[in-house]
Amino acid sequence: MVIQITTQEVLKSHVGRILRQFYHSTSNSGPVSEIFDEIIEFLNEPTTRERMKTSEIHHERPALAGIIKELERLPKVDAYFRNETLDPLTTSRLRQGVGVMVKIVMELEGWKKTGKKMAVGRRADLGYPEGTYNRSGLSRWFYKTERYEPEPKCPDYKLWKEMKG
Repeated sequence: MVIQITTQEVLKSHVGRILRQFYHSTSNSGPVSEIFDEIIEFLNEPTTRERMKTSEIHHERPALAGIIKELERLPKVDAYFRNETLDPLTTSRLRQGVGVMVKIVMELEGWKKTGKKMAVGRRADLGYPEGTYNRSGLSRWFYKTERYEPEPKCPDYKLWKEMKG
């Protein structure tokens, strides 16, 4: 059984508290709350979570790297980034929100942060506003993301340890 994350859980988390005002705002592409809900629904899918763990275990890449293409193609997420590219402060809040959601999911799965980040994209060297997206890498909109490792009690720990070496 997959433990579902909720909007309330995200907003009451340590970092989520600073996202409350953003969550209740409206962007050029509609209410931000609808974008958050779309992302949470995506992260609650068992196959999404499996790809996040597989990314860490088998590919030695951040959990977000395993789902970034699909995440950026979600209709509301895609519309948001395409409509908000002129305001990097606004887009950084959504990226931060995604990071909080990924952290909550990974912790529910028995994983913890390593304290290390890894690039999933490389920013365009075009200056503002064209430089608000990536010119290469897996992601068009995210550039660095947290790495995770399973806790010893996690069912994935043995396989992760074997793969690590």
